[in-house]
Amino acid sequence: MIKRFLNLFDDQELIDFDAEKLPTYFLAAFSVIAGDDVREKLEFWGFEIDDDYYDKIFSKLENKLSD
Repeated sequence: MIKRFLNLFDDQELIDFDAEKLPTYFLAAFSVIAGDDVREKLEFWGFEIDDDYYDKIFSKLENKLSD
């Protein structure tokens, strides 16, 4: 799982990265690797998540991992 996660963060520019929404970006990447939407659990732990941004980048990250 760690190797797959690191493959999303290679030497190329991050896809649609917004530093102000870093927790959401990290969460979307983690969800892609886990193969499950884990927003609900991490919201419970206090992560602030921008659902619109999550939806925008999730499939793009998923596609990058499958390439």
